[in-house]
Amino acid sequence: MMKDKQHSDPDEVLTRLVDAIAQRDSFRSILINDAFDDWDLAKTFGGLLVRVVSAEAIGYASLARAHRHLGNSALALENLEQCRIRFKAYHAGPSAAELFFSFFAEEERKLSK
Repeated sequence: MMKDKQHSDPDEVLTRLVDAIAQRDSFRSILINDAFDDWDLAKTFGGLLVRVVSAEAIGYASLARAHRHLGNSALALENLEQCRIRFKAYHAGPSAAELFFSFFAEEERKLSK
């Protein structure tokens, strides 16, 4: 099976990620608005965050949301649980806590359908 060339070259992926982040607030688009024009890219972005800062919840949150949009509910649920584990270990301030509580509720609701 041939890999998707659009996302197979690591330098190209990194360049696209940096461009996407520079052009818009990707975290806001993915986590707050639940709107992104390339969920495969959001999945790659989340995977990169998990590799670089695995103790942080944000990468797993990006992966959970991207997998849901890409139709892989099982991986979305796995990443949502990993996100929850990391969030619980992190002492978030009120605004981050509110963001993640809202995120968890929305993902659980959408994944239960």
